[in-house]
Amino acid sequence: RILGSARRADLNKEADFPERREDPMRANGQTVTARRERSRIAGVGRVLGWNGGSLWIGRSAGHSAMHSHHAIQLSIALAGPFELKAGRTGAWSRHTAALVRPDAQHEFNGCDTTIAQVFVEPETSYGRALLAMHPDGDVVPLALGDAQRCVNVLARQFEARASNAALVTSAQACVATLAGLAPRA
Repeated sequence: RILGSARRADLNKEADFPERREDPMRANGQTVTARRERSRIAGVGRVLGWNGGSLWIGRSAGHSAMHSHHAIQLSIALAGPFELKAGRTGAWSRHTAALVRPDAQHEFNGCDTTIAQVFVEPETSYGRALLAMHPDGDVVPLALGDAQRCVNVLARQFEARASNAALVTSAQACVATLAGLAPRA
């Protein structure tokens, strides 16, 4: 038997972080008061996934520290521009739409606006097409062009609190259009 059936009273409790601790930087072992750090809210919205991608859409988008991830990141402003910084030594740049390549170190500032972050697995047909269209640079500005229509639909749906399925369908349409794989009307 792998899992026990008895309830454990000690599970799902808040971690016990001491309010006072010894400061290792002080030679005399003085104690300092440690403030509990609360996670900063990076935005208010929804996170939706599908096979090969996900949509993180929300308002009041905040700042994320330097990080990287294997997925392609499509950052799309739905109201007002945002900023991205490529690598630890790169400069901040302002965008209304941008692609972040897989595994690229970057920092994001949502500038307190409404943003759609669409993540695409690079091994999918959409991911390969996006990377082929944008072979240079870790952070690449995007011209929305034909995708502007689906971005507008996505923004309206988010504001109207549309269903998860509707948002996913619109996000997938944006990805297909940006990747040059959308069916022609």
